[in-house]
This record gives sequence, C-alpha cells and structure tokens, in this order.
Amino acid sequence: MALSKVDAVNFLTGTIPSGNIATSSLAAAATGKFLQIVNSNNEYDTTASSTSYTDVLSGSGTTWETAITPSATSSTILVLPSLCAQPNAPASGHQEGRGKLQLMAKTGAGAYASLNQIIYAGAYDYGASGIVFGWHWTAPYLHSPSTTSAVTFKFQAAIESNADSVVINNLGFSRIQLIEVGS
Repeated sequence: MALSKVDAVNFLTGTIPSGNIATSSLAAAATGKFLQIVNSNNEYDTTASSTSYTDVLSGSGTTWETAITPSATSSTILVLPSLCAQPNAPASGHQEGRGKLQLMAKTGAGAYASLNQIIYAGAYDYGASGIVFGWHWTAPYLHSPSTTSAVTFKFQAAIESNADSVVINNLGFSRIQLIEVGS
C-alpha cells in the first residue's frame, strides 16, 4: 500500500498542487483555489416516461435547481453530479429499458442549455422477472461561464428505447456539488 503525503499548507489554503491531478479534463482546476462550495441533495422521486426530457424535481411541481454565484469572471465551476437513476423495462416482458440524462445550466435569468448528456444507459432483466438495476451518473464537468451572475444547474431525464420509465431517486438519492475554482 502506497503512502501519501498531505501538504498541510496547501490543504488549509485550498490550493491544489498541479502535480496532484492527473487527468487533463481537470488540469485547469489544478492551478487554482477552491473559492466556494455549494452542495445540494435530493431524495424526491421523479418519473420520466417520455422520449422528451423532463426536469428532475425536488418536490411536487418544483424543479431541482442548484445555483452558485462566481466571485470573478475568470472562475470555473467544477460540477460533481451523482444522479441516482433506474430505467424500468416494460411489463410486457421486454428485458431491456434504456434511459437518458442531461446536465443543464443557465446564467442569470437566461435560458437553460445542455452541458453534458448520457444516453443509452440501461437496465437489463435477464430472467424477465421484473428485477432491474439502477445506477449513479457521476460525470464531472468543468464549466467556464465567464460571469459573476448566478449560474444555475438542473438535471433532466427521459426514456431512450424500450423503457416504460426512468425513475430518479427510487433506489437512493442524488446530489450535486458545485465548486468555484479561481486563480
């Protein structure tokens, strides 16, 4: 088992040493500091049963939205989602159901735009017994909004093929963490 060294000075200041991040998708965040962190959890079940996207809700009729206001236009937002989804196969005996999810963002009072999608995420019932499997969508995303206005994020879900529904939070709960990274 390898031992790791904890850099107490950088740990306390929030500085991320650039040598500690290996993936290029997070390389831009490696040279900055965490300026603020916003967390949001959601346990409310949302069922999507159309090929058109449906907002994931946090309560009856309330879209689950999480906002962060960057302190500088040069800041980036590291989005760490964990969306609990369960695509269900139809009761007609088909053994496969596929769903799709997307992460969306808007700046200020603007319109939402899709940032990241996952499609053809499926549940398979090999024995046609009605048992399906859920999964967590954990797709980190680095967003550069170039603004000091509030940036609001939300999720949407839909069926892709052969599913009768995609249920969010039926098998657990979802969360999103937004981290403002500045220089």
